[in-house]
Amino acid sequence: MSTIYVNPSVETVEGWSVKQVKDFLNSKKDEFFFNDDEIAKVEENGINAGTSKSPNGLVFIFVDNSNLFIKGKYTVGNLEKVGTINRKRGSFYFNELRFDHGCLLSTEHIRSQGFKVVLYDRNVKNKEKKIDTSFVVDGMKVIMSEDPGIFVLIAGDGDYYPMILEALYRNWKVEVWFWTSGISGNLLSKEEKSRLSFYPLDDCYRYFTYASGPNFEKICS
Repeated sequence: MSTIYVNPSVETVEGWSVKQVKDFLNSKKDEFFFNDDEIAKVEENGINAGTSKSPNGLVFIFVDNSNLFIKGKYTVGNLEKVGTINRKRGSFYFNELRFDHGCLLSTEHIRSQGFKVVLYDRNVKNKEKKIDTSFVVDGMKVIMSEDPGIFVLIAGDGDYYPMILEALYRNWKVEVWFWTSGISGNLLSKEEKSRLSFYPLDDCYRYFTYASGPNFEKICS
């Protein structure tokens, strides 16, 4: 009897055997763009995983654009005291905020070096969507198939905690960049805080953000 796979949660995948992971990846080859060599490498590394591998010096950056964008509107609004007041949250909301991803990541330079850049955006209803399975799959694919390097996560959702744990277990250096007020406590638990580096975007947002809207100086003059 064949097994029909739906997109599982991170917790579900953690409980799978190597064979179950391999079967799932084979069933999703077209959707997640896996090839046979990559699946074989994941299978090999999954069986022989551990902390014995040495870091390779490469940097892999994963950006949850939806998470970054929505939380940023509140954070920058509060820092700059601009925007509208969200009375339910007791917070400024700066809807005109925009990001320059080229400044945030030097995206074109990264692409020119042969790196793959993928941004996960908001859904069609303009709401923050639940953790994207393909985002986690891409992250786990790198963690399990590549020799350990630097894993950079620009996101603050606690659902990414199992992925970070897996990276740390496999001897990756992990960096988390996010807004201080939006970071999940799971990502910065006392146990893991000493094992990863957290960099608050609150300290550097003016390097990669800008805003659009009416020029009130001209209107008032």
